[in-house]
Amino acid sequence: MTQGELPVDQYLAAIDMTEDDCLEYIRKHRISMVTASGIIIQLLNKALVRDKDFEKSESLCRMRFDMVRDEIRNKYGTLSEDERIGMNSSGVTTPFDIHCLLDVYPVESMRKLSYDAALFYKNLMLENNNRIRGIVYKSGNESAISLYNGLQNARKAMCSLNIDSKEREDMFMVQRRNINKLEDSLYRVLPQLAATDIRRSTNWNDVAKKLGVNEAAIEFVKVADGYGALVLRNKAKSPEYVKLISDSLMASILPTEKMNQDDVRMLYTPGGTRATRNNHGHILYDNLWKPLEKHLLDVDIIYYCPTGQLSALQFAAITDSSRTALCERYDLRLVSSTAQVVERKKGRRYASRPGKLMLVGDVRYESGMSGQHANRNWHPLSHSISEIDSVAHICNKSKNIVVVDRKTRHEASERWFRTLSGYSPDMILFSTHGFFLNAKDAARNKYLINKQLTNDSIPNMNIPSLWRGGIILSGANPVWNNETTASDENDGILTAAEIADLDLSSTDIVILSACETGQGDPTLTEGVNGLQRGFKLSGVDTVVMSLWEVNDLAGQKFIQEFFSRLADDVDRHKAFREAQILLKRQYPRDPFMWAPFVMLD
Repeated sequence: MTQGELPVDQYLAAIDMTEDDCLEYIRKHRISMVTASGIIIQLLNKALVRDKDFEKSESLCRMRFDMVRDEIRNKYGTLSEDERIGMNSSGVTTPFDIHCLLDVYPVESMRKLSYDAALFYKNLMLENNNRIRGIVYKSGNESAISLYNGLQNARKAMCSLNIDSKEREDMFMVQRRNINKLEDSLYRVLPQLAATDIRRSTNWNDVAKKLGVNEAAIEFVKVADGYGALVLRNKAKSPEYVKLISDSLMASILPTEKMNQDDVRMLYTPGGTRATRNNHGHILYDNLWKPLEKHLLDVDIIYYCPTGQLSALQFAAITDSSRTALCERYDLRLVSSTAQVVERKKGRRYASRPGKLMLVGDVRYESGMSGQHANRNWHPLSHSISEIDSVAHICNKSKNIVVVDRKTRHEASERWFRTLSGYSPDMILFSTHGFFLNAKDAARNKYLINKQLTNDSIPNMNIPSLWRGGIILSGANPVWNNETTASDENDGILTAAEIADLDLSSTDIVILSACETGQGDPTLTEGVNGLQRGFKLSGVDTVVMSLWEVNDLAGQKFIQEFFSRLADDVDRHKAFREAQILLKRQYPRDPFMWAPFVMLD
């Protein structure tokens, strides 16, 4: 609550006000955006739940959206980190209210509003973080860079505090104040940080105009009891809304733990016979995709942006009643937001020269040769050297890709990788282990204990997602097993949080040929918090990653086929799809083998 703001019991009286009176009330009492948003939500609940007044509910949704959008466009750059996080965690910067109303009142005006809101709120914090980092590093101002690095260190220190006592809570508040002070100092050194605002003017009509006649864009949305989708076609008069799978049905078919081979087969293979009676593939298709098909006639290319739990799904492997996978019917393009249809680049940024590729593989993790899961040693990948050798051989015969460096064994260190910041190549292939820990496993993980982010006596269940995922580089085992200490800069474990602090904005595509690199904590507006977010925060355009454990032979085959096409100057989306379909033909009944990889733009 800001200075001059009324207590909760007084501002809740605003629920009996008209919309105009409500706005005047908010202005008069200098109410914060979090509180103002709360007042409007109260009005909305009354209009929708009690009065069933859909038109008034729509008016209130528009009011809140306009208010928040104006705040973000004009003031987001000047907000403190506390204020930005507060807006996000309190639901101010989410379109959930709009989508819930859309679900029960899918008129044309609501469909347009919902699509615009989905575009506007998507990846706000990601864009702002990238903007700040870019301005700081490009300024060349040593004081600003030092303050920015200090800010990142302070954030990590705050993450390590497990608030289990009043003393720890006081330390947490001290650290928060320290972060705000550092941010203040940074903004004084570089005033342009506050002056550069997030405009976000792309709307549904802009996307529709850029779509080809054979293209569609789909924004999946979270509603009160499940999921829906907004489908947009070329020159459409408005998006179409389709209600999809319920939360309860989704929960009944999704595994609760990391997916093994049987889980993948069960989820994506249709049932119908005695042998497949426990499979859920037909349920997934019937409730998530089939309802969309009447809006996808004559469509070849689909740009789609999932949300929440849908982000964990491999849409390419969803199979229809004829046993045809979606990747065989459509060119599916996974995007962070369908606004990218408007912003997409015409070809590669390095179209006039060969793409520069860096290879990382055959890493030596030091002690131990067996086991590859939490609190065990990471073992060398037997196929890794042949994988990077085969890619190098493919590229050496091409005029379109040149291998500029390869790091193997002990050379593939975290310290070396950090030197790429600001000087990264067009493409990077990692043939090494990756990991993502859920909150429960992370709370007792030896590496995170080593880094003082948790401890055995009082496990920290609140370790941020970006510290729970990463890439394993040389020398990682001793620190992973908490046998020795090492500086964060060279402990062999490159976390998503550390990747996010690097400047890899010169890199078009990162390929993570490792297990489970696409996993993370899904969100409604900020994508999946895991390795992919770390690379996106670092400025990388496209990330190829895996949703489950990758079979060595199948994974190597996919990488070879993918790079063979890239070397022939095939568009990366076409190259990815062709490699995926070729693998499916080799393993036609086993999505675990052919479908682990996704490509996120």
